[in-house]
Amino acid sequence: MLVLTENGMTNLSASVTVYYRPAPPGLQVAAASATTVAVSGSGLAGAVVNLLTNGVLAASFTNNAAGVFAGSITLPDGLYSVSAYQTTDGLASLASAAVSVTVLTVGAPTLNVAALSLRPWR
Repeated sequence: MLVLTENGMTNLSASVTVYYRPAPPGLQVAAASATTVAVSGSGLAGAVVNLLTNGVLAASFTNNAAGVFAGSITLPDGLYSVSAYQTTDGLASLASAAVSVTVLTVGAPTLNVAALSLRPWR
């Protein structure tokens, strides 16, 4: 119910439902990673957290009863901007601040056998 007082007269409205937008979730992502990128964060208990990479939906997680989520996504080598927003009761938050992550696959070292010298020990 809203109350409006004007010129000494008080007017009451009918019942009013007020909705609020949830705050953006907290987001933790390492600055550098292999192709499996660990992500975690916090928000409202039970809210669905949507993870975006370069503005495209990459995964969804659900905050536990303590308001925490954790998981991983798989990305090819490259530089990514990762952000998240959470949805609860049909209301979506704004996106979190973007975090940059560089994904780089480091292969096993190779040995050039032809370059080795095979001299007997003395």
